[in-house]
Amino acid sequence: MSETLFEASEAWEGDPLQPGLEDPTPWEIVATLTRAEREKRVEFLIDQAHEIHSDATKLAEGKQITANVILFSGGNDSTVLGHLFKDIATHAAHANTGIGIEATRQFVRDTCTSWGLPLIEKHPPTSYRDLVIERGFPGPAMHFKMYQRLKERCLEQVRRDLVPNGRRQRVVFIAGPAPRRISTPQRHPSL
Repeated sequence: MSETLFEASEAWEGDPLQPGLEDPTPWEIVATLTRAEREKRVEFLIDQAHEIHSDATKLAEGKQITANVILFSGGNDSTVLGHLFKDIATHAAHANTGIGIEATRQFVRDTCTSWGLPLIEKHPPTSYRDLVIERGFPGPAMHFKMYQRLKERCLEQVRRDLVPNGRRQRVVFIAGPAPRRISTPQRHPSL
């Protein structure tokens, strides 16, 4: 019999109606909220997302923001994010790694068209197939390297397209949770 000392929800001390950024609300707690409480929570989360974007634009430190770009994979998270930010965004970007489902890529294209949002679709310089042939199938330890090769390099292409002057201009990428390792402004000054 497997028993834990306590459930995650018992140890959590936050406010489910106004959650912080560091400690997500356990699903067991969210599931107990009434409809009115869930609606209040969602409104708070939407406001929080817009505050995060506002804070990110302040990090440009006097540089001109040339674009606000939704990173749009076509999954649930990026679709919701797109709905929340489609009025702020100037573009959407899709990293077409070549290994996804064509129907998902078409969904991204169609959704951007319906939003009136220009889509920038980029392909990585080296395909997943070529990377597997060269290095073998990636295990968990190689996840970040594959992310970098397949997606991050596409984002670099988007940034180069939208930022003609890296010393004076910036682009804001609007995305959900980042992978464990992410580029920093020191490494990519125009991000």
